[in-house]
Amino acid sequence: MGRYQARGHDALGAEAFLAKHKFRPGRYMLVRGRKRYPSKAVFGVAMGRAAASFSGGAAHVQKAAKRLGLRVEAQSK
Repeated sequence: MGRYQARGHDALGAEAFLAKHKFRPGRYMLVRGRKRYPSKAVFGVAMGRAAASFSGGAAHVQKAAKRLGLRVEAQSK
């Protein structure tokens, strides 16, 4: 996960980050330490892609997340 995305998410808060980048809350979260980030939004912003152009689910981001030292977990409700 890029430092920009983590800092942007942390500075704005989850709702504002999602709104700014036109993403909705997703089913999967990236976990880094004690922090949780919406997988599709973070990867979408990092890749410069729109929400509808890819899937951010566990199967699609698991490998990239693992390389970055992140876990992918289902969003708890």
